[in-house]
Amino acid sequence: MALEQNWAGANLPTAFPGLSEAQFGTVAEDRLATAIVVKGSGTATVAFPLLDLVFGFEIVLALVVTLMAMNLAADRERLRAQGDFEMHVKLEEELRAVMTHLEVQDEVMLEIIQRLDHSDRELRRLTRRLGVEERTF
Repeated sequence: MALEQNWAGANLPTAFPGLSEAQFGTVAEDRLATAIVVKGSGTATVAFPLLDLVFGFEIVLALVVTLMAMNLAADRERLRAQGDFEMHVKLEEELRAVMTHLEVQDEVMLEIIQRLDHSDRELRRLTRRLGVEERTF
């Protein structure tokens, strides 16, 4: 919080988060008036009860709006998480289908390799039986 000296030599904050300059000025005036009343009479009385009531309502309204915004953000996050979950479930199903297809293809490829291996052994046996020389390509 930045401080600057005013004409009276007091250090005053130049920025308050959440308060406009007019609101800060009104709060400062209210506090100053309250301090003067307390200092003068010795009893703690509120200088501007209606102004305190208005500020109280303003604070409550700001809290309600903030809580509603947080609630909406939580709802949006919940919906996004639900969408992500559904997408991941679909992806998992697709991956299972692909894996099943690949397993079937592996079985087909193994069967083809076994047939080729069997054909190769049969061809070698026949070439030995007929006495034909084997050629390597």
